[in-house]
Amino acid sequence: MLGIETEVLDIHDGELEPTLANRKTVTRLIREWKADVVMSHRPNDYHPDHRYTGVLVQDAAYMVAVPKLLPEVPALKKNPVFLYYSDRFQRPNPFKADVAVAIDEVAAKKLAAADNYSWKSATEGGFSVSAEGKLQKDGLVHVASTFGDNTSEIFIKGDKGAVKTEDGWKTAEEVADAQGPQRFLARMIQNFKSPAVQAQELAEKVSDLKKADEAIYGDLTEEGAKSLMTFGGRRGGNNNGPAISGAKGTAKFWVGADGVLTKVQYHVQGKMTVNGEDRDIDRTTTVDIKDVGSTKIDVPADAKAKLP
Repeated sequence: MLGIETEVLDIHDGELEPTLANRKTVTRLIREWKADVVMSHRPNDYHPDHRYTGVLVQDAAYMVAVPKLLPEVPALKKNPVFLYYSDRFQRPNPFKADVAVAIDEVAAKKLAAADNYSWKSATEGGFSVSAEGKLQKDGLVHVASTFGDNTSEIFIKGDKGAVKTEDGWKTAEEVADAQGPQRFLARMIQNFKSPAVQAQELAEKVSDLKKADEAIYGDLTEEGAKSLMTFGGRRGGNNNGPAISGAKGTAKFWVGADGVLTKVQYHVQGKMTVNGEDRDIDRTTTVDIKDVGSTKIDVPADAKAKLP
């Protein structure tokens, strides 16, 4: 997703030392990667592994361009940019940023890369629906939703799902041809998109993103507003979908101090014509993200039996 590759050195936790051998290893790796940017801990970090990593990278910062060291690996002709991670240590000197880079536009992508997270969503305007969900990086998802007086619960794993019914847990395939809410839930499983993915798609529907009051916001394009009014369904033309006019709306995104998306909200307005009947749409959907990295999903045994 992020295009990241890793290499783990054979050095155990708490045992890193700023030796000549390790200096050569760090120098060799930076050369082999032909790094443009190298980020490391500061040499005054309290943790010994972090501190000595900073020392090794600091020593390698010069040696990567010295040809006589490790002649078997070509020296870099241009030094990378070396940067320190931010930290809260105050002694012997506090961290001071020389460079600040905005990462707001990739906040949703960063959320998608998280091991897990939870969310709570609510839609108001014409009808009221709310949901609470949990997601793990292994593809396991749990969603409990409320629509009017009806409540529902589903689990998703990959392209399979389990739906809670009055007769117990059933697979999405078993309720796909049912009538009413169960059929809707089967389609929900089939078409499920995580909040992170939905946020990325929502950002693509905004004509121009701006930042103010700790939020990123912008006006939706007409086509973007139309798709949200119909929840991505059919619109007008000859496909028997509703005709939409005067579609407009806004979208807002909130990003935490760690660069991860924390909240999404969009508001749509317009007129929808269904079977000759005009309906004014004025709807707001809000999604709050929480417990990033600390979310756990417990699956009942009966539901687990319906999942791959």
